[in-house]
Amino acid sequence: MKKNDKIKILLSILLITMIATWFIAGGNYDTEGTFQLGNITRGGIFDLILALMYSFYYKIHNVFFLFAVGGAYGVLSQTKSYRKLVDKTVNLVKGKENIFFLLTTFITALFVSLTSEVLVLFMFVPFVISIFLKCGKDRVTALSAAIGGIIIGIIGNTFGTYGVENMISAIGITYTKGIGFKIAFFIISYVLYNLFALLHMNKQQKELDETEYDLFLTEELDESKKKRKTKLWPTITMFILLIIVTILGYINWQTSFGIEFFNKLEKGFENLSVRGIPILYSLAGSTSAFGNWTDLMGATGILLVTVIIVSLFNKVKIDDFIDNFFEGMKKVVRVVMVFALVYTIFVIVSWYGWPVTVVNSLIGNGKFNIFTLFLASIVISFYLIENNYSGYILGTFITNSFGKKALAATLMLNSSFGTLAAILPTSFILMIGLTALDIPYKSWLKYIWKFVLAMVVVILIIISIMVYM
Repeated sequence: MKKNDKIKILLSILLITMIATWFIAGGNYDTEGTFQLGNITRGGIFDLILALMYSFYYKIHNVFFLFAVGGAYGVLSQTKSYRKLVDKTVNLVKGKENIFFLLTTFITALFVSLTSEVLVLFMFVPFVISIFLKCGKDRVTALSAAIGGIIIGIIGNTFGTYGVENMISAIGITYTKGIGFKIAFFIISYVLYNLFALLHMNKQQKELDETEYDLFLTEELDESKKKRKTKLWPTITMFILLIIVTILGYINWQTSFGIEFFNKLEKGFENLSVRGIPILYSLAGSTSAFGNWTDLMGATGILLVTVIIVSLFNKVKIDDFIDNFFEGMKKVVRVVMVFALVYTIFVIVSWYGWPVTVVNSLIGNGKFNIFTLFLASIVISFYLIENNYSGYILGTFITNSFGKKALAATLMLNSSFGTLAAILPTSFILMIGLTALDIPYKSWLKYIWKFVLAMVVVILIIISIMVYM
């Protein structure tokens, strides 16, 4: 079955990764940036199972978030107001799909370029996918619109902290260092990505009906819900508030821009008390100031609050809410499993470390070579899953070995990671989307390879300019 091809690919990678532990010794860089080669430690069958369990443990917030997104849209899709919102958006977008595509990728790319977390945008991915499928576009176009901005934003990370905290800390620079080159990466990747995407979309000769692949809008509302009177403004208002809170929460205002307003606001809120008891702060529970949200707990909370309020306005019965929520969760089980398999690969790498040995064989001589560094970037992007771990593993080495070229090396690693996230089978961003829409991996490869190749050329040129001119 096509829907299982992603799982088969990941299981194959897992097997190869484990077999490699029998032949390649693991290694790591010490606090001085010196590579330390360990002994060969062979992994077995039960280690694979244990690694899968650890992937759930390690990423439980993300797993819970993905289930929450599934449950939320399971509820929303059974409300007349959300259906009306989708239909009205489709009517507005129809005939202007190119403009909507450009706006969607720009807004999401800008957010990712400034943010501390990218998976949070998957709160809005089902909505974007529904719009393009209902406009008669194919699944590849729908997915490209939904995740394109994430890819662009990672490549052109400007003031964002996602994936770069460890490296920035290790080489001792500010987030604004090299901002001109970062903006160049953002603009060029945005132009190239949308160029190939629009060429693909406009090749489509006629409208397609691929709405059957929409996880949440395939079922018709029952007649009683269709006749029920409902107001659209509460749903629109809650979605707008959801977007605003997401922006405020996940952009690190103090670290990136030196804005301390939200930290001071939280402190003042904490000091509000009645007879020495901070009642409001205590009622709010475990919260962080806007700008300090680095995991998905905050996103999960505001998403659930949004869905509950929308349900109240739509007079959804508690039993229906619970049933629809669990139905939605069931629809993303395969998505969650793929996500867990991707992170199982990372767990194995963190245990055995042989990819670090491979990376060291490429760049361990300490001499800056743009081509061997790019090859190392491929290995890092394939196995480390999240870019932030490259800073954790290589940060001190890059600082001590490359000196003034350390900034160029970090930009190479980051831009390569973002580019390869569009094509590698270990990219959780890509594999979640392909699984949700049941798009064969080969079909996506045929679509995306031109953009990836073009970006590789751009990366090599820009890094060469930084280093040699």
